[in-house]
Amino acid sequence: MAPVRKYALIQLPELILAAVVLIACHHYGWLSATMAWVLFALWVGKELALYPLYRRALGVGPPVGAAALYGQPGHAVTALAPSGHIRVGGELWRARTQDGDHLASGSAVSVVGHEGLTLIVCHDGVSERRAVIGGDADTAG
Repeated sequence: MAPVRKYALIQLPELILAAVVLIACHHYGWLSATMAWVLFALWVGKELALYPLYRRALGVGPPVGAAALYGQPGHAVTALAPSGHIRVGGELWRARTQDGDHLASGSAVSVVGHEGLTLIVCHDGVSERRAVIGGDADTAG
């Protein structure tokens, strides 16, 4: 939901209550109609002025925890058969392979999801091929 819509829905009961109170004050003769409208306009102006301050708080923040790791590369610290441990961004995480494949320790993986605090990974073939090609070049020379 857009922040402006969320803010409007949060403030709607308050605006309705302010309108009811101002109408009651006018009905009992405590306020003239003009003064009631001026006070209501000031109230709406206050809400519009405060919206920029609330916008940041109502917005969606960046992902945190396991969700922040989606798409990140890592490597298997232990064999994933089909679960084990991987290192992503310097942190050790419990993980399982997406399709139940077994991966050797040191295999390159990519994070594709999570279940609770267990990451779901797939074999990162591109990174693995680069490691093998680089390894072959080193052993040949």
